[in-house]
Amino acid sequence: MKIVLRIFSYIFAIAIGAVSSWVAFNLFAFVNHDATPVSSQTVSIEPEAAAVEARLKSYRTDLENGLCGFSSAVSNDRNFSVKLLVEQDTAAAEVVGIAALYKKAMRFDLLDICDSAGKIISDGDGAVQGSLVHTNPSSQDFLPMSDSLVGTGKVLTLQARIPFQCSNAPLFASGGVILDNSFFNEFSPSRDCRLIMRHNDELFGMDAVKTISQYSDGKILIDNEPWIAAPIDPGFGADWQAWIVMRKPPTVSQR
Repeated sequence: MKIVLRIFSYIFAIAIGAVSSWVAFNLFAFVNHDATPVSSQTVSIEPEAAAVEARLKSYRTDLENGLCGFSSAVSNDRNFSVKLLVEQDTAAAEVVGIAALYKKAMRFDLLDICDSAGKIISDGDGAVQGSLVHTNPSSQDFLPMSDSLVGTGKVLTLQARIPFQCSNAPLFASGGVILDNSFFNEFSPSRDCRLIMRHNDELFGMDAVKTISQYSDGKILIDNEPWIAAPIDPGFGADWQAWIVMRKPPTVSQR
């Protein structure tokens, strides 16, 4: 009987030891599960970048349609054509004020009409400067360019100039928007995921940046801090670069 009890005690002790080892092993595995640093996990902002690129393309199309619509409205405005071409009254309100009449409705920050010599005959601010001549490139595509606005000074704009006819008289309509913080905020997916652009050594879309590296392997260094980045094509030409960027998460462990 004593031998049976001793054997049973040995078996029981072995079973308890096995159970204890299994519990200890699984507890260790549980504690160390998913201890991979967050920063080494794959973080992709490609979907956000694709969405912003599509929105920018659609926005430029809307601007093009708006400028075409404006030129068509001016061409068909009888009062404008009579005052400008028949009476040759370039100071008439029907001539001077027609750009201002359409500017806000079409969501342009700048809008004007000039003649074939480039002299502005109607300005979106309602103040005609008869001696002012357009010096901006006569691009029919919406491209970034520097411009001087009344009360604002020199700003970066996105604008185009298209030709149109008014009773066989050649005219040009110029329109565009200011590329300021409001523009970049509108096209940024969130506060932490930003649209930025670079032209030569100048950065737009983020203030107080001292240094920015070249894009490499899905990231950009901004003031020596790593940001996850995805390049996009804003359609502004080869000398413009654009990215969607997000600050790289810190290296922490999930347990």
